[in-house]
Amino acid sequence: MRSDPLPSGLTVEVLRDYRAFLAMREEWEQLRARARFASVFLSHKWLWLSWELRWRRFPNRLRIVLVRDNGRLAMAGAFVLHLFNLWPAIGFLNSGTPQHDDVLYEPSARTGEQARALLLALRRAVAFPRILRAQRLRDDCPLRAAAADLGLKSRTRSRLVAVSLDLTRHADYEAYLMSLSQKTRQGHRRHLRQLEALEGYSYRRETGEARFAAIAWLFERKRQWAREKGVEADWLQDRSIDRFTDRLLRGEDAPEAWVTTMRVGERIIAAKLCFEERETLNYSKITHDPAFDHYSPGFTANVLMIRDAFAAGFARIDMGQGNFETKRRLSKQTHEVLVERIELR
Repeated sequence: MRSDPLPSGLTVEVLRDYRAFLAMREEWEQLRARARFASVFLSHKWLWLSWELRWRRFPNRLRIVLVRDNGRLAMAGAFVLHLFNLWPAIGFLNSGTPQHDDVLYEPSARTGEQARALLLALRRAVAFPRILRAQRLRDDCPLRAAAADLGLKSRTRSRLVAVSLDLTRHADYEAYLMSLSQKTRQGHRRHLRQLEALEGYSYRRETGEARFAAIAWLFERKRQWAREKGVEADWLQDRSIDRFTDRLLRGEDAPEAWVTTMRVGERIIAAKLCFEERETLNYSKITHDPAFDHYSPGFTANVLMIRDAFAAGFARIDMGQGNFETKRRLSKQTHEVLVERIELR
């Protein structure tokens, strides 16, 4: 592995202390405001709450790598030293739920240099060579090119497809609907008419404490689905995601979140959680009551989300990975999310 001197103007700092990370909230969020992606997954609050989920698990250790360019924070990565299959490894700090892994960075002509400096600092911050494990690394994350430049071995274990929708390609919501296949468009309109014909039907964006009741229903319904399907999802079963989300959405530093429900009377039949990220609406979680499968409430809720995003002036929706074929009916725009291993040697 090459270990070239830092380019002129670049400095690197590695934080190992949680309190030091808490103290730099303002600088971190200033970078996020300038960053290419303002992902809620890379927000200061999301990350410190993620660390609170993990710090008690021995031998987990925190490593926050900060790259400054002429004194200004330009790139930052949050990592955890942990054990994987009883062997030391490095992972991105995250909540354990399905989400993108990435570094936070302000795009510039020096992004590549900054990414190389970050990897070198991460390598020096561990006791001996380890594997950087990314579960859902964006295919355009600058660390991938930096690893190749440094001569590091990397391996892509699998590739997942994530779907997004560029709303600016369509004049308005109606123009977007007309861009869908006739079968998809007609199916949505039929199901929406059927739902609206149900006595007491409503579709609404929840506010106040009703948001938290809807989120509690969403996670409990997902737990039931996982049990029924035999799906292992520790982040659901231990209920850490319930506590995490409750704390995330309370307080002055809470991210802007959309919690929408479909109801028949007061019975929730579908619920959805999204986050606002500048010009992007980020799809997070959705589920529905299987007793209403005939009405396709989940798919209908996604189309209504798109309608609301047009009305709110968003430029893009990130639908994430998973449930690929259903999302592809709504958009053909995709990028890859990689299960990646980089050897820091």
